[in-house]
Amino acid sequence: MCASTNIRILAFALLAGLSLGARAEGYFVSGDFGLNVFPNWEDAANNAVYRAGYAYSSTSQTKTSFGLGINVGHWINPILGWQFGYDDFGSVTGYMSYGNYFGNSFGTSYKFALTALHAEVLVKSSSGLFGKIGFYNASTQLTSPGQTISPHSSSGMLLGLGGRQSLDNSDHLSYRFGVDFYPRVGFTDPFDFSKTTSGTITKIYLGQDYTF
Repeated sequence: MCASTNIRILAFALLAGLSLGARAEGYFVSGDFGLNVFPNWEDAANNAVYRAGYAYSSTSQTKTSFGLGINVGHWINPILGWQFGYDDFGSVTGYMSYGNYFGNSFGTSYKFALTALHAEVLVKSSSGLFGKIGFYNASTQLTSPGQTISPHSSSGMLLGLGGRQSLDNSDHLSYRFGVDFYPRVGFTDPFDFSKTTSGTITKIYLGQDYTF
């Protein structure tokens, strides 16, 4: 899914949410800032190098990234709601250093960027804590030196836990916090582009809601 398509979908979501919110109470728009935990491919990279017949391999990779999310939704009643949104999870990078038995050294790198659209049902308690269950459609882009690799799309179920608390002296503003789990997100295998692999993305976030 290209960036321009994501922007158009996000713009439509915002306009739809705002138009609905103008006519009914309980609709909201929210934005959040998240710390995202990616799968670790260090061991897989080293194993791939050894299988290729090299003498040694050392791989280092960033495991976390920062990203932004935006949602529109509706609290149907004090307990039940729904939302849909868009997440930009940022990217992580890895660098591989390896060599052969003749003393020659080599190096290469890889980078994964991730975005996702999602929709879920929200269930909230009287204390403001809530759970969510829904579906996502993710797009991952692998970048490797000298290679043009098409984005890989995958879909699955997501789960989340969080809390929501109104700000003092405000009927509309509140903050939210929580953690979301995106299991089995698909990635192009960074060591064999003809294959795919999967892993769980964990998002820990803090954000703010505006309720109409």
